[in-house]
Amino acid sequence: MLYFSRLNYLLLDTRVDINGHYIKVNLKEYSVHLVCNYELMEAMKASFGNVEKLCQQVLDLHEQHFGVQLKVPLNSLIMEVLGHAYAYKMLLQLRKVADLKIFRKFSLNACHIDCGDSAHDSNRWFWDMIGFLKPALFLGVRRR
Repeated sequence: MLYFSRLNYLLLDTRVDINGHYIKVNLKEYSVHLVCNYELMEAMKASFGNVEKLCQQVLDLHEQHFGVQLKVPLNSLIMEVLGHAYAYKMLLQLRKVADLKIFRKFSLNACHIDCGDSAHDSNRWFWDMIGFLKPALFLGVRRR
């Protein structure tokens, strides 16, 4: 049983309640994994503020479970979730026009949102760089 308790320490699968939308979250020691599914898209459709709430709860859960803060800025995480979600949405529309193998491959990649610190996420620099756009995107979004 020691093996499983160690495994539970290194990995946490849970669901986060964001205003009635239950979003599956997988936490690892240096990363967070989400799936761009119906629940996430519905939460986004209801309010951009839901994405910010989700990202803040995910970072808080990670700190509670592992005892250390994930070294991913909140704005960077929000932009990564939004970037993947909208890329996935566009790719699904493109697949309706022409179901090419490349669109299928990219849509599967966009569907999986993997966020980690810079030592474990090769594109963290990109999301950190565009994280400054978050305040402009959320300009008209009310906080709850």
